Amino acid sequence: GEKIDIVVYSESPDEFIAKALAPSEVDKVILDAEAKSCTVIVPDAQLSLAIGNRGQNAKLAAKLTGYKIDIKPASEAAEVYEALKAKEEQAAAEAETAEQTEETAAEETAESQALANRNYSFLVQRSPH
Repeated sequence: GEKIDIVVYSESPDEFIAKALAPSEVDKVILDAEAKSCTVIVPDAQLSLAIGNRGQNAKLAAKLTGYKIDIKPASEAAEVYEALKAKEEQAAAEAETAEQTEETAAEETAESQALANRNYSFLVQRSPH
């Protein structure tokens, strides 16, 4: 009496995740490939179907795809997008800070090298031959 679902594989993780959650409709899959996690936006009326009885559909889709899957109703999509935007802005700010730190370190290294070269030239000129 068990049902068997066939999920067509896709190289595209977001497509594969959406197919794994069938028969529910999926509006959007927002991937975080680094963390191997995603947020899936489904129509409000499809939320229970996507999650399944005691979370079975979501658990099976996660096992099948290898991604941690967080399913959200479309009515919460704006909050999800705002959180994603904030996370991207924070990552951009951190990257900019790291880039500035690298530039400062490179400048300090160049200055130290230039000073060492001047000191060496001075010593060579002053040493008796």
